[in-house]
Amino acid sequence: MHVQRTAFVQLKDASISAQSLRRAVLARRIYLQQKQSAVLIQSVVRSHQQRQQFLLERRSAVCIQAMARCVASRQQYLRQKSGAILIQAVVRAHQQRVCYLEQRDAAVTLQKQVRAVQERQRFLELKSAATTLQAIFRGRCARMRVARLRAAILLQSVVRAQQQRKRYLRLRAAAILVQSLQRGRVDRRRAHRWHCARLIQAAWRGHLARVAYRKLRQNAIAIQAIMRMRLARIRRRELRSAVLIQSTFRMYCMRRAFVERKQAAITLQAHFRGRLGRIYASRVAAAVCIQTAVRSQQARSAFVHARSAAMVIQRAYRAHVDREAFSHLRQLVVCAQSTIRRFLALRRARHLRAVRLIQ
Repeated sequence: MHVQRTAFVQLKDASISAQSLRRAVLARRIYLQQKQSAVLIQSVVRSHQQRQQFLLERRSAVCIQAMARCVASRQQYLRQKSGAILIQAVVRAHQQRVCYLEQRDAAVTLQKQVRAVQERQRFLELKSAATTLQAIFRGRCARMRVARLRAAILLQSVVRAQQQRKRYLRLRAAAILVQSLQRGRVDRRRAHRWHCARLIQAAWRGHLARVAYRKLRQNAIAIQAIMRMRLARIRRRELRSAVLIQSTFRMYCMRRAFVERKQAAITLQAHFRGRLGRIYASRVAAAVCIQTAVRSQQARSAFVHARSAAMVIQRAYRAHVDREAFSHLRQLVVCAQSTIRRFLALRRARHLRAVRLIQ
């Protein structure tokens, strides 16, 4: 019995060591999975932050480039316009002067010839004729000047209308681009939220599956221990019965009284050992229940801690996304306000320039 007891104790110690090693391996595997999930969430959040910063810098650079190109093109257009107006004024003045000199020389020559032919008596008629000719010429010049001025005004109105239409088309294209970018960002944000929800659901389902597996494994181990204990008792009873029969048969020929005493002693030992076995089984069952309760409490604590950490990460990420959206919207509003104010200032300047030209 001592040898069997020693073997049973060694088997129990070995099973407890194997169970502790298995639980340590499972706990380390769960910790590594949680660590990998946290690292994955951190990498996703950091990549999203870097992408938002890059998009913001790129949009700022594009806006600055557009403003710089607009200012440079406007300055070049104003320089070309002033140069063209100056050249037109010089050319028109030269043409008017040449025409006037030619006409004056012709009129003077004609007057001299007429005066030389008709002498002094037709001076008054020639003077009236020259005056009439000058009036007609001046009226014609005035009408030509008015027609040219009307053509210039019409050309300026057509050019300005074309410029306003081009500016309107650019503004509309920019508005459409901003709307498309905002809608794409909203769609990407919605898809990212769905992906995060799927990851959290998968982690929670995996955790539930692991908990169910651990419970099933613990129940199987308890059932196996009970069955092995029962089989050991049956073998021990069979062995004890065989020994009893042999001892009874051998001692039957010697001393019947000794056999009865030995049988009584064996019966007392069996009752005592059965009582010890039942006490040990009740203690083992109590220890298994305590271990189950402690492990379930540890699992619940780990789940609550992981859920609180995930909620903190989600709250920080949502606050960051909201701040990024507000800053981007504020920059768009400031850019739109500056564009509208510049457009109003240009229109006011053009109106003042037109008023000055009319005056």
